Amino acid sequence: DFIQIYGPKKINNVEPWKGFNSYSGEIPFDGKSLINAVNKCGISLVLSSKSHLMSEMMSSRLFESIAAGAIIIADHNKFVKTHFKDNILYIDTSLAVDKTYKQIITHYNWIISNPNLVKDKIRNCQEIFDKKFKASLKNKNKNLNFKILDTGIKAKFLSDKENLEKKI
Repeated sequence: DFIQIYGPKKINNVEPWKGFNSYSGEIPFDGKSLINAVNKCGISLVLSSKSHLMSEMMSSRLFESIAAGAIIIADHNKFVKTHFKDNILYIDTSLAVDKTYKQIITHYNWIISNPNLVKDKIRNCQEIFDKKFKASLKNKNKNLNFKILDTGIKAKFLSDKENLEKKI
């Protein structure tokens, strides 16, 4: 299928995906299942809420999609544009739904036709993530690294106590 929709089956006793053939179910919050699902899809549509757009913040979906090695189609969130520039494909969600849909289809066709350029964008996003967005852990091992799937992304954890104290 062209699209897979994941999310809670019910929200406040309402089934928002009822009738959608592309609804693929809930994803467990286990730190792996979401990354695996996005990786299988290969393309991630990352949209911001109005509050995210106004505050120039981004949900974790952006970072999960990068970790999964997916090409990202996103709205014009300033955070995304500032940090990831042209490595993300953008859509204008302020337009009518049919025009936004056409933008998504245009991006989809470009993705299918340009696998090497897509790989470059994914790799660039992962490198930006690795350089700009690092996590800290309290751990005696100062060389902690991990690799998520086979995407090539390596997140380096800073475990230096002094570094931790500066950030807290």
